[in-house]
Amino acid sequence: MRVMSRLMVFGVLSLAVILSILVYYYYWNRPPVEVKGAYAVSTGFSIGVFMDIRNNLDSTLCLVEVSLLENVEGARAELHKSEQTNGRHVMRPVDRVCLDPKSSLGLKPGGYHVMVMAPPHIVQRIIEDGVVRLELKFVSGEKRVFLIDVDAPLRGESRG
Repeated sequence: MRVMSRLMVFGVLSLAVILSILVYYYYWNRPPVEVKGAYAVSTGFSIGVFMDIRNNLDSTLCLVEVSLLENVEGARAELHKSEQTNGRHVMRPVDRVCLDPKSSLGLKPGGYHVMVMAPPHIVQRIIEDGVVRLELKFVSGEKRVFLIDVDAPLRGESRG
């Protein structure tokens, strides 16, 4: 009887330790910023880049700058927001996109996104490469800076 009771206590304690390790790994061992599902779509004259961003911090996180990883003369990347204004689809540059603590934001067509602009022959060169390589610069409420490299494979063309 005593052996059985000691085995149960040992089993419960072992389970508690295993669960603690899993919680630690999942919650505390996560990177501050996660970027998933990145892809790019070309209009032939520019390239839109879309992705999901997750803020794992306990403070607000803002995407404040995007840049091309490769130095491509005449090309630049900007943060944009698409909106409907007076029945028209309008895109405008924005200075930053902020995420609340422990939240996600999708950079999607029709909303926030990264726009790569360049002369048509440069856009064509990027399209032929098949991947848009970006660096994302984030600033947290704690004044920490995070740089994330993103490879966004091209998914065909869009004329819309």
